[in-house]
Amino acid sequence: MISAKQIAAVLKLNAPERYNHFVKKVVDYEEVWGLFSDGWATTQDDKNNKLVPLWPQQEYALLNATGDWIDFEPKAILLDEFLDMFVSELQASNYGLSVFYVDGVGGVDIEICQIITDLKAELSKY
Repeated sequence: MISAKQIAAVLKLNAPERYNHFVKKVVDYEEVWGLFSDGWATTQDDKNNKLVPLWPQQEYALLNATGDWIDFEPKAILLDEFLDMFVSELQASNYGLSVFYVDGVGGVDIEICQIITDLKAELSKY
């Protein structure tokens, strides 16, 4: 469980720092979190590209289950499943990723190949 103080501190990080935190925590806990309700929550970037928002821990996903996502619930994706299947399915459907989305601020929109590279690099440290 993450304390409210920890959550507040992480949410104050700039986008690259939030992304680095995401990578480290996903590898530490071996899971990625999204919001799900008969399908994954989605958003768009300023070019109307479809994105799936992801978070490193359940508490951050839950904070974003508001507005259009009010009926969505946090759902974990095991890291192995994420790397082996989930990202391939997203690519096949022309979806990108919005990492550590924060309401009103947005997330770090990142190429799928980059997140795979970054997660595998972090995994290699263990």
